[in-house]
Amino acid sequence: MKKIKQLLNNNQGSVTVEFIFIFFLFSVLLIFLVDVAILQSTTGKLQRTSYSLLNVVKERNISDGGKEEVTQEDVNKLKKLAVKLMGETDENLIDVTVQYYGFEAIKPQELGGSSTRPEKKTKSLSKELSTGGQCKAAYSTNITDAAPLTENFKGSNRYAAIYYVTVCRKMTNLFKGLTLAKQDYESGRLRASALGVGR
Repeated sequence: MKKIKQLLNNNQGSVTVEFIFIFFLFSVLLIFLVDVAILQSTTGKLQRTSYSLLNVVKERNISDGGKEEVTQEDVNKLKKLAVKLMGETDENLIDVTVQYYGFEAIKPQELGGSSTRPEKKTKSLSKELSTGGQCKAAYSTNITDAAPLTENFKGSNRYAAIYYVTVCRKMTNLFKGLTLAKQDYESGRLRASALGVGR
């Protein structure tokens, strides 16, 4: 009992113990901040890359004679572009998924009929193409609802094609559960998606 009282009253070494404790807490905080900074930087790159690839997909039909459909070759080229835009050296870290929704032509409506919106019918060529099986879009329901009804120069109506581009990067983070929303991270991959209307 006497030795325990001496140990409790002895102040030697208390500064060292406090220093080690504070240093440990500071180190954990610093690691957390660096991890969050890397994560946010990568998320920003993914978002910019997905929007850039979406614009490439939308505008490429100008040079391809009005072709709306997307092929696997197109997606492979987009992956190479994504690797360059992200500044990566390893192609295996990046995957790209492109979903294309095209719509059948609309029959002209009768003048005497009601002015309801025509029914949307997706083309059989509407599909999802990917460079890796694990890169999935965060949202995949009701995407066709975003298709606007457009009118061309001839006065005929049609639903514009929809493109949904998702870019994923394989990444491991210590604190991803604390800093990321569930839709931004899946299967060890950070992802960003962009949805747009074709011309």
